[in-house]
Amino acid sequence: MNILELTNLSSPEELFAAWQLHERMRAFHEREIASVPLDIRFWGRLGWKVALTVSALDWSVTVQGGKLLPADARPMTKEYLHMQLNELGGTPFFAREIEIELSQGAFMPLGAVGELRRRAVDKLVGVLCELADEV
Repeated sequence: MNILELTNLSSPEELFAAWQLHERMRAFHEREIASVPLDIRFWGRLGWKVALTVSALDWSVTVQGGKLLPADARPMTKEYLHMQLNELGGTPFFAREIEIELSQGAFMPLGAVGELRRRAVDKLVGVLCELADEV
């Protein structure tokens, strides 16, 4: 059984058109769901607690995490950190700008980066919701 039989489409052209429509709808949905630009700033120096600041709609919050440790094997890279901080699915935000200051040879557990991002975003959402309630 091939993909055309599975999808009940009659030609590769119809399959391609359906895929294009799906991609346009997915992109539209992502824009509608994540419509608030978020600026993210990560600061981490060896031996110091890391800090993450998120800013949206002229409001900012900062949260701190654990101390940044020297890496035993594979140090954390800015590229990897950028990818982790950009994971904002299920929130009203999309990353407009991500700024990272990171000591070379540093390590932070995988889950700690995600937890730091979630705490910062949740805290900002709370601030914005309180402001909306006051209006």
